[in-house]
Amino acid sequence: MSTPVGPRAWRALLLPLALLLGGCGTEAITTVPVHSVVNATAMPRQIKVNGIATLEVNPDVVDLTLTLEVQGARPKEAVTGLEAQRKPLVAALLAAGVPVDELRLSHVNVTPVHKRHPDNHVIDGYRASVTLVATLKDFARIGDIMDTAATHQVSRMHTHFRSTKMPEMKLRVREMALEAARRKAAQVATSMKVVLGDLLAVEELARDAPRWGAPSNMNAFAPAQGSDAPLQPGALPISLTVVVSYELADSP
Repeated sequence: MSTPVGPRAWRALLLPLALLLGGCGTEAITTVPVHSVVNATAMPRQIKVNGIATLEVNPDVVDLTLTLEVQGARPKEAVTGLEAQRKPLVAALLAAGVPVDELRLSHVNVTPVHKRHPDNHVIDGYRASVTLVATLKDFARIGDIMDTAATHQVSRMHTHFRSTKMPEMKLRVREMALEAARRKAAQVATSMKVVLGDLLAVEELARDAPRWGAPSNMNAFAPAQGSDAPLQPGALPISLTVVVSYELADSP
């Protein structure tokens, strides 16, 4: 005779069966959260303009570079001969009007002199040299000073014109270039109907003209016909370019 099964017994029998069937189904799915990346450092809208300024600076001093050379069989002989010629040259330059504090001398330089030989080069003596730099403010004295130097066997001479106001002029031309860039940025913003924001960057591009040298001196000292005015070298243009970047602000 069979014994009836109660509700509690049925639940005890069905629970393992449900667990077994659940394990034989599809595999479990693992959920991985996905994060979206937002670029928070986007480049701001900006405008970039340049400003160019040029000034012409007149030289107020000239450097006369004079080289004296003496050759001898031995280094001591060359140096002794050079010193014997240097002292009269310095005395003559001072007597010609070169201020003592505007006359600079370099150290004595001694180099061997080589003579060509069928097999190799052989030493054929030694050359001692010294360089003197005389600074003049009176350009009308250049010819007299050079004549004095030539009389004392100076082997090489050249001139270099410069301005003692160059640092001051460079500051001024920089201010002019920055002002030109500011005005251009304001004009572009008005024409394009945009609003300038904060200043982002300033970049400077120097465009200095060539230095005064021998070729320019030849042109500068070309005398004007029928004029008795003292000869003057040409002016040196100083140019500077700045590139300025502004952020574009939102329109009000």
